[in-house]
Amino acid sequence: MAVTHTVADNITLARGRLYFAPFIAGTTTPQDAELYLGNTPGCSLTGEVEKLDHYTADTKVRSKDRSIVIEANYSGTLDTDNVSTENLARFFMGTASTVTTTAATGKTIATTGTLPVDSVIQLGRTAANPAGDRNVTNVVITGKTLGTDYAVDLALGQVQVLVAGLFVGTYDVSASTRDRVISAGEQAKGLLHFVADNPEGTNRDIILPSVTLAPAGDYAIKGDGTDWTTMSFTLEVLKKDAATPAVIIDGRPA
Repeated sequence: MAVTHTVADNITLARGRLYFAPFIAGTTTPQDAELYLGNTPGCSLTGEVEKLDHYTADTKVRSKDRSIVIEANYSGTLDTDNVSTENLARFFMGTASTVTTTAATGKTIATTGTLPVDSVIQLGRTAANPAGDRNVTNVVITGKTLGTDYAVDLALGQVQVLVAGLFVGTYDVSASTRDRVISAGEQAKGLLHFVADNPEGTNRDIILPSVTLAPAGDYAIKGDGTDWTTMSFTLEVLKKDAATPAVIIDGRPA
C-alpha cells in the first residue's frame, strides 16, 4: 500500500506591504501611525545562532555529545524604490523637514576674482544655507547684459557665466517652501510591520517590535536611464524587553 499524506504543501509566492512606526523620542514605544514605506521589491530575514559544544574525553576519539544554542540573532535586508524624503532620511540617518523661505528684496551678489566662462554662481549660498536661494527674480548684474554676459535659472537661483569677469549685483527672492533631508548619524529605530498579500500561499503577517534600519550599499544619484533608483537597508532585529518576543508571525482569523 502506497504512503499518502493528508497535509498539503504550503507553497508560497511572497508579496506584501511594509510599514514602519518610529519610536517616540527617548522611548521604545512606537508611534501610533505606521508609515507605509512604499514599494519594496525585496525584504528578507536571516537567522544566526551560536552554539556551545561539549565533547566526551573518555575515549580515544573525542566525540561531540552536546550542542547547546547559547545565542540567537535575527537580521535582514530591505530594498525600496520609493525615493521619498522619509526614506532618504532613513538612508542618510538624518531628518526630513520643510524649509520655508520668506520673500526678500535687494539681496546682493558680490563675487571675488574673475569667474571663468561656463562656471555657475549659486545665489544666496551661506554656511547656514549651503543650498542657496531658489525662486529668485529681478536678477541684475551691474555692467553686464543678460543673454550676452550671463544666463539665469530663476527656479534654481543660478547664474551662468557666459563672459569671464567679476559679478556684482542684486536680486529678489519669492516666498516658497521645499523639502530638505539632512544627515545626522542617527539610525531609524521602531516597529516594522509586514502585511502579507500573497498570490499563492497562506498570508502570515510579521511584526518586529524593535528594529534598527541602517543604509546598505549604493544609492545611485545618477544613471543611464535603464534602472530605477533604489535604496537598500540592513535591519537589526532586537529584543525590545523581557516580555516582548523579537519576532511575531501572525496568521489571519479563520
